[in-house]
Amino acid sequence: MLEQDDNIPSNEVVQDIHIKQQQQQLTKQILKQKQQRLLLLRHSYCCRFNNNRHSYDGHDHDECPVTTHCKTMKLLWYHMSSCIDHKCKISHCLSSRKILSHFKSCKYSSCSICRPVRHMIAHSDDNDSSIL
Repeated sequence: MLEQDDNIPSNEVVQDIHIKQQQQQLTKQILKQKQQRLLLLRHSYCCRFNNNRHSYDGHDHDECPVTTHCKTMKLLWYHMSSCIDHKCKISHCLSSRKILSHFKSCKYSSCSICRPVRHMIAHSDDNDSSIL
Protein backbone atom coordinates (compact mmCIF):
# COMPACT_ATOMS: atom_id res chain seq x y z
CA MET A 1 0.00 0.00 0.00
CA LEU A 2 1.30 3.46 -0.91
CA GLU A 3 1.86 5.94 1.86
CA GLN A 4 0.90 9.58 1.33
CA ASP A 5 3.88 11.91 1.41
CA ASP A 6 3.28 14.80 3.83
CA ASN A 7 5.03 17.17 1.43
CA ILE A 8 2.51 16.56 -1.34
CA PRO A 9 -0.54 18.82 -1.00
CA SER A 10 -3.92 17.14 -0.83
CA ASN A 11 -6.54 17.65 -3.52
CA GLU A 12 -8.40 20.06 -1.23
CA VAL A 13 -5.28 22.19 -0.74
CA VAL A 14 -4.61 22.26 -4.47
CA GLN A 15 -8.24 23.21 -5.08
CA ASP A 16 -8.04 26.01 -2.48
CA ILE A 17 -4.87 27.36 -4.08
CA HIS A 18 -6.51 27.29 -7.50
CA ILE A 19 -9.61 29.11 -6.22
CA LYS A 20 -7.44 31.79 -4.55
CA GLN A 21 -5.48 32.26 -7.77
CA GLN A 22 -8.71 32.68 -9.72
CA GLN A 23 -9.98 35.24 -7.19
CA GLN A 24 -6.72 37.19 -7.40
CA GLN A 25 -6.91 37.15 -11.19
CA LEU A 26 -10.50 38.40 -11.09
CA THR A 27 -9.52 41.15 -8.66
CA LYS A 28 -6.70 42.24 -10.98
CA GLN A 29 -9.09 42.23 -13.95
CA ILE A 30 -11.66 44.36 -12.11
CA LEU A 31 -8.94 46.76 -10.99
CA LYS A 32 -7.70 47.12 -14.57
CA GLN A 33 -11.26 47.74 -15.83
CA LYS A 34 -11.74 50.53 -13.30
CA GLN A 35 -8.46 52.14 -14.30
CA GLN A 36 -9.33 51.86 -17.99
CA ARG A 37 -12.76 53.40 -17.36
CA LEU A 38 -11.16 56.37 -15.61
CA LEU A 39 -8.71 56.85 -18.47
CA LEU A 40 -11.44 56.55 -21.10
CA LEU A 41 -13.61 59.06 -19.26
CA ARG A 42 -10.69 61.46 -18.93
CA HIS A 43 -9.80 61.06 -22.58
CA SER A 44 -13.33 61.68 -23.83
CA TYR A 45 -13.68 64.69 -21.55
CA CYS A 46 -10.48 66.23 -22.94
CA CYS A 47 -10.72 65.04 -26.53
CA ARG A 48 -10.95 67.85 -29.08
CA PHE A 49 -12.57 65.73 -31.76
CA ASN A 50 -16.24 66.40 -32.35
CA ASN A 51 -17.76 62.97 -32.63
CA ASN A 52 -21.26 64.30 -33.02
CA ARG A 53 -20.77 66.04 -36.37
CA HIS A 54 -22.30 64.24 -39.34
CA SER A 55 -22.17 65.03 -42.98
CA TYR A 56 -24.91 64.52 -45.51
CA ASP A 57 -23.65 60.95 -46.09
CA GLY A 58 -24.46 60.00 -42.47
CA HIS A 59 -20.88 59.16 -41.48
CA ASP A 60 -19.00 60.66 -38.56
CA HIS A 61 -16.22 63.01 -39.48
CA ASP A 62 -13.41 64.12 -37.25
CA GLU A 63 -13.57 60.79 -35.45
CA CYS A 64 -11.21 60.37 -32.57
CA PRO A 65 -8.07 58.58 -33.76
CA VAL A 66 -7.18 57.39 -30.24
CA THR A 67 -10.12 55.20 -29.30
CA THR A 68 -13.34 54.01 -30.83
CA HIS A 69 -14.95 54.42 -27.39
CA CYS A 70 -14.58 58.20 -27.36
CA LYS A 71 -18.00 58.96 -28.84
CA THR A 72 -19.74 56.55 -26.46
CA MET A 73 -17.93 58.04 -23.48
CA LYS A 74 -18.85 61.57 -24.58
CA LEU A 75 -22.50 60.51 -24.71
CA LEU A 76 -22.10 58.93 -21.30
CA TRP A 77 -20.65 62.18 -19.90
CA TYR A 78 -23.64 64.05 -21.30
CA HIS A 79 -26.04 61.60 -19.67
CA MET A 80 -24.19 61.55 -16.33
CA SER A 81 -24.17 65.33 -16.11
CA SER A 82 -27.85 65.26 -15.23
CA CYS A 83 -28.48 61.71 -14.02
CA ILE A 84 -29.45 61.33 -10.38
CA ASP A 85 -31.07 57.90 -10.65
CA HIS A 86 -29.49 55.52 -8.12
CA LYS A 87 -30.77 52.60 -10.18
CA CYS A 88 -30.00 53.99 -13.62
CA LYS A 89 -30.14 51.39 -16.37
CA ILE A 90 -28.00 53.32 -18.87
CA SER A 91 -24.95 51.22 -19.66
CA HIS A 92 -21.91 52.21 -17.56
CA CYS A 93 -23.66 55.14 -15.86
CA LEU A 94 -23.66 53.86 -12.27
CA SER A 95 -20.24 52.26 -12.41
CA SER A 96 -18.72 55.37 -14.02
CA ARG A 97 -20.30 57.70 -11.49
CA LYS A 98 -19.08 55.48 -8.69
CA ILE A 99 -15.48 55.24 -9.91
CA LEU A 100 -15.38 58.99 -10.68
CA SER A 101 -16.67 59.77 -7.21
CA HIS A 102 -14.00 57.56 -5.71
CA PHE A 103 -11.27 59.11 -7.87
CA LYS A 104 -12.28 62.67 -6.98
CA SER A 105 -12.38 62.00 -3.25
CA CYS A 106 -9.52 59.48 -2.93
CA LYS A 107 -6.74 60.76 -0.68
CA TYR A 108 -4.64 57.60 -0.51
CA SER A 109 -1.37 57.84 -2.39
CA SER A 110 -1.16 54.04 -2.46
CA CYS A 111 -4.67 53.42 -3.82
CA SER A 112 -4.38 50.57 -6.29
CA ILE A 113 -7.06 52.11 -8.51
CA CYS A 114 -6.06 55.77 -8.50
CA ARG A 115 -2.26 55.70 -8.13
CA PRO A 116 -1.51 54.35 -11.64
CA VAL A 117 -4.11 56.63 -13.23
CA ARG A 118 -2.81 59.72 -11.43
CA HIS A 119 0.72 58.74 -12.44
CA MET A 120 -0.27 58.48 -16.11
CA ILE A 121 -2.08 61.82 -15.97
CA ALA A 122 0.84 63.51 -14.22
CA HIS A 123 3.30 62.23 -16.80
CA SER A 124 1.24 63.16 -19.83
CA ASP A 125 1.16 66.56 -21.48
CA ASP A 126 -1.56 68.87 -20.21
CA ASN A 127 -3.26 68.73 -23.60
CA ASP A 128 -2.50 65.09 -24.24
CA SER A 129 -5.74 63.15 -24.13
CA SER A 130 -4.18 60.10 -25.77
CA ILE A 131 -2.82 58.43 -22.61
CA LEU A 132 -4.88 55.34 -23.20
